[in-house]
Amino acid sequence: ASQVGDAAFTVLLLWSVLETEDGQPFDPPDPRESGNPERAVHQDLLQREDRGPHLVRQPLRQLLRAALGAELGEAVADPDAALLDHLGIERLLCVMGGSMGGMQALEWMVEYPQRVASAIPHATTSRLNAQGIAFDEVGRQAIMADPNWNHGDYYEGSKPALGLAVARMIGHITYLSDESMRHKFGRRLQDKSDFSFNFDADFQVESYLRYQGRKFVDRFDANSFLYITKAADYFDLGKQHGGGSAVVALSKARARFLVISFTSDWLYPTYQSREIVKALKKNGRDVSFCEIEAEWGHDAFLIPGERLPKLIRGFLERVHHGGAD
Repeated sequence: ASQVGDAAFTVLLLWSVLETEDGQPFDPPDPRESGNPERAVHQDLLQREDRGPHLVRQPLRQLLRAALGAELGEAVADPDAALLDHLGIERLLCVMGGSMGGMQALEWMVEYPQRVASAIPHATTSRLNAQGIAFDEVGRQAIMADPNWNHGDYYEGSKPALGLAVARMIGHITYLSDESMRHKFGRRLQDKSDFSFNFDADFQVESYLRYQGRKFVDRFDANSFLYITKAADYFDLGKQHGGGSAVVALSKARARFLVISFTSDWLYPTYQSREIVKALKKNGRDVSFCEIEAEWGHDAFLIPGERLPKLIRGFLERVHHGGAD
């Protein structure tokens, strides 16, 4: 944590140890290792009659709390708030998140309106659309169709590597765009001059997706993928905090907002960001919006560039020097 001048705010950078819905890097311990608490958590869920839906019946942040509480063997009201309390931080200058992290940022705004001065949700939504849910479901079905999944009880044997790899391949496609794939791959062949006329990876894009799938299997747990994508599907800010209305839900927010979208992001398209902006404006909130021209699809918010840091820097300076509600 670092103080921002003499302001009554503290900037705190918190790196999540969770795999976000958009598949950002996470290197969890292997649940099959003895003594690993994650193994105990999964085994406990598997032994319950309602094991599948147990956690995902709850909203996104409640899911994370329940998962952490299961690992600690105790109830956890909110690990994020508890951490801030432990560090003696009363108020944050900004909560920022992209994709699933943006969903969590929005929930922070309505659950702890007095603890946050500003928010920067980007490449995100107040609720996932049918297309996003559909891709998540295909990924889950790929995992569950793998015989090694064994209804989630695979920790004593072979993990569902094939199903998880396919799920990752599907997800990775949604993070890109037609334009970025044309630039990066086109129809170029992989280490060959002509088609193989079999089911090898002839094209570079095929080889790339297979590599991404294999790499993902080495660092991620299949059951975690199921729970996290389902939690993202169930996330609905309006339903969970506003009786079905995002306007009502966001009426609880007191922060200044900078909402950002990207032109080529078809997983979280710009109209979803505009819906957030519209709901905030109906509540008279201080909100700025920017759609950044980018060719890299949903991944655009992760790719280094000049526009996004400049926007964020300018916004935070205004919040810092101008104060907040």
